[in-house]
Amino acid sequence: TVAAGAKRRSPLPPIVAQLQEFCERRATCEQRCFTRLRDRAEYEASLVPPGDDEAAQQRRAEVKAAVEKRFQTLEPQCAVACGRRLAHLVGTPPVPT
Repeated sequence: TVAAGAKRRSPLPPIVAQLQEFCERRATCEQRCFTRLRDRAEYEASLVPPGDDEAAQQRRAEVKAAVEKRFQTLEPQCAVACGRRLAHLVGTPPVPT
C-alpha cells in the first residue's frame, strides 16, 4: 500500500486514494471480464454437433482452437473497457462509448 511507503509529515493527497481504488476495481473488473470471455469461448466451442468418429473429433479440436484464438484476441480489450468504465473514480470526465 501507499501508506507503507516513505514516512510523510503531511497526509497523502486525495488522488492517491482515488488511484488505489481505481487500480483495485480495475483489476477485479478485468478478472471478471477474462472469466466471462473464457466461459463464453468454452460454451461456443461446445456447440459443435456431437459425434464419436475421428472426423468429428478433429472438427471439434479445430473449432475449439479457432474459438480460443478469437477470444484470446479479445482479452486485451478487457483492460480498455474496464478503464473506461471506472475512469470516473479518478475525477476525469467519462469517456463516451
